[in-house]
Amino acid sequence: MSEQTPESIASDFDRIAQLPDDPWDHNRLYLGVLLRELPPRVGDALEVGCGAGELTARLAARAERVIAIDLSHEMLAAARARCAGLANVELVGADALEYRLAPASFDAIASVPRRRGRDPSRRPPAAPPVLALLTGLAEAQSVSSAG
Repeated sequence: MSEQTPESIASDFDRIAQLPDDPWDHNRLYLGVLLRELPPRVGDALEVGCGAGELTARLAARAERVIAIDLSHEMLAAARARCAGLANVELVGADALEYRLAPASFDAIASVPRRRGRDPSRRPPAAPPVLALLTGLAEAQSVSSAG
């Protein structure tokens, strides 16, 4: 298997976005767990890999502002449809590893690992670079909050 690039990952998720919606998706179960870890209200929230915007819309109900980033144009189209009318949501088509984010500028940072797909050989790999980005942002947030 060749190394994945931002373009190949976006292409994979563009294909995944075309699959029929699965009424039972483990990500939906995880959303509840993730949301229970957040306070009832937050200022600015960042979602990395927003996909079709399910978590984005739920974050918008609790946050002053949500910036949701995804590589896939098809996923962003689904997120735009789901988040239509939510004035506090900004959807960004970008590679989160390249997108300029100010350290310590978010009250909440979230990412749901997407493991959806029928063909295991075509599933996107685990995302250690994104996890490193999230860890770095969280550490910068922690240092800034303490200082």
